[in-house]
Amino acid sequence: GADGSSLGNSPFTAAWRDGYNRPAGVRDLTSDYRATFYYYNSRSYQLTGSGPGPAYYYQYDSTCGNVTDDNCYTYVDVTKQSTAQQQNFANWYSYYRTRILMAKTAISLAFGKLGSDVRVAGQNIYNRRSYSNTLDPTNPSGVQMLHPFSDTNRSNWFDWLDGVTPYGGTPLREALDNVGKYYSTHGINSPYAKTPGVQDAPEYSCRQNFAVLMTDGMWNGSFPGIGNSDGNSDGTSGPIITDAQSETHQYKPHTPYEDPWSDTLADVAMHYWKNDLRPPGLHSLTNDVPTYLPYIHYKADGVTTDQTATFYDSRNDPADWQHMVTFTIGLGVGVDGTLDPDTDLPALIAGTKSWPKPVLNTVTTIDDLWHAAIDGRGDYLSAKNPQSLVSAFSNIIGAIGQRTSSFSSAALTSGSLQAKTQLITATFDGSIWSGDVQATALDKSGNLGSVVWDADCILSGQTGSACTAEPGNTTTQGARTLLTYNSTTDQGIPFEWADLSTSQQTDLNTTPYTTTTDGLGQQRLAYLRGAQHVNGVTFRNRPKGILGDIIHSAPIYVGPPSRFYYWGSGSPHSAWTTSYAQFKKTYADRRPIVYVGANDGMLHGFRGDTGQEVLGFLPSAVFGALNQLTAPNYAHRYYVDSTPSEGDVYFTGAAEWRSVLAGGLGGGGKEIYALDITDPST
Repeated sequence: GADGSSLGNSPFTAAWRDGYNRPAGVRDLTSDYRATFYYYNSRSYQLTGSGPGPAYYYQYDSTCGNVTDDNCYTYVDVTKQSTAQQQNFANWYSYYRTRILMAKTAISLAFGKLGSDVRVAGQNIYNRRSYSNTLDPTNPSGVQMLHPFSDTNRSNWFDWLDGVTPYGGTPLREALDNVGKYYSTHGINSPYAKTPGVQDAPEYSCRQNFAVLMTDGMWNGSFPGIGNSDGNSDGTSGPIITDAQSETHQYKPHTPYEDPWSDTLADVAMHYWKNDLRPPGLHSLTNDVPTYLPYIHYKADGVTTDQTATFYDSRNDPADWQHMVTFTIGLGVGVDGTLDPDTDLPALIAGTKSWPKPVLNTVTTIDDLWHAAIDGRGDYLSAKNPQSLVSAFSNIIGAIGQRTSSFSSAALTSGSLQAKTQLITATFDGSIWSGDVQATALDKSGNLGSVVWDADCILSGQTGSACTAEPGNTTTQGARTLLTYNSTTDQGIPFEWADLSTSQQTDLNTTPYTTTTDGLGQQRLAYLRGAQHVNGVTFRNRPKGILGDIIHSAPIYVGPPSRFYYWGSGSPHSAWTTSYAQFKKTYADRRPIVYVGANDGMLHGFRGDTGQEVLGFLPSAVFGALNQLTAPNYAHRYYVDSTPSEGDVYFTGAAEWRSVLAGGLGGGGKEIYALDITDPST
């Protein structure tokens, strides 16, 4: 439903013919089922097999080795199966039986999870109107106006989705062009208006624009071209665009984007990516759209950023001007293109393969569907069954969420789904550069339950069920154990003022982005340790909590030692086998800890059972920039921004096994740290 809830199981003895249009009638699957192999439209279809009769399907024998051989399939009478299997078949019949039902279900499952902090619209591909017609959130023929995904707007959108009927051709180019034109508009109905359709000012220049194009066919139809373009958008240079920092950017023909063909779907996607959709002039907007650069390239020295390689990496979106990002999904098209999205991208980048000329109603348009996602800096997914379609939409929603600065990474508390398994997720909010780590219950079937603990909630002294630790433990954070490293003495030290070196104190006593000493070092240290009385007063406000954003560091779960090391009796290290067995026995009940790096200057360690922080470690290399974290005009940068690794190591000098956690800073600097995590209780 519109709130993400289930529409309910379909009764096996009265299964809805269309789960989204209940008045269309029901079928008693015990006696009134007949297989359908082709649908002309919503009302006309072609049947196959005998019947009507009891519901059935054919089970393929994978050992047979020939999917086209009828002898490799076994007839299954669903009426003779378990109640659970009958329920599953009834749900398939009502919600997945046809491509349109499958699409509606997949979209509902993915979009039903979205909150009210996003804005959503839609349009049919064929039965549509020009973008310039009145924007109507309930009319399936128009380019809908973007609205917050809540209340009546949310219900209207799902009503539109439920009422979509497949019909006609597949004019993908014109449909995507209409969306791009809408993203180029201004005024009260524009996507940048404060509340589209209600209030135009102020317009928000930083809003990101996404188009998700799903089709079950090869594109066709006439296309008048893209504005004043020569038609070959990815084969010609774009305009020079100046951003808010007075830096200039320009797309120039480059692999894997360029080709010699005109008026393709990829050209449409490129046109609305490479051009500033609200360029300088009467209705211009500041070019301050957040960029998405998960893959930074470096030159030979390993230090200097390679701006060109980073710009043209299709996994990145370096555009900070108003533009459109395009995601595409090919739904059960039945055939593949001439290129393989899983293997051919490196050859397209190298120039050893090229894009074929798209010809309407041929498989080359499937290549063009993938090409459009690359040109539009999105992603292409192929879905040939219900499960893969649900995953495709979920992956796209997740990708959009990551680009809009929310989700970072995740880990499981065990390698397989077992009792009490938890999903550990690290997230970030790019609007205020805060972060969080949460543990969510996960059952043996992979279903998510309630939040078990919320690290930022506990660390920041907030209230709520996720802040409550398990019985027997304190429900608040308590004193923090924060450590750092004194490079002068080569010693680990507490992160306390009196223990810092002179140079470290000087770093904290310096006004951010200057060389001026202001004497606020001890207050900055208190702020970094979590003091909140200076939030928004002397230093930067942290409205959500004190945990910093977690972007490129994935949480790792470290429980008791569990590896298997063996050196035979003939080995000079045979004694290590026995000593490791004893090491595992000694620490068999070691408290599990979740470790993750954050851009608040620290590597954090959180108890796996309660979420309470047991360790915060500040590598010495971040000290020169720690003061920036307190700046009211803070400009985001990286600190501890890579995933640590852990292992059990035998120290020959001490003749003993220890567990060691090691990591770097990623984009935060050059330093490798290693911590002894053998006993987290000490």
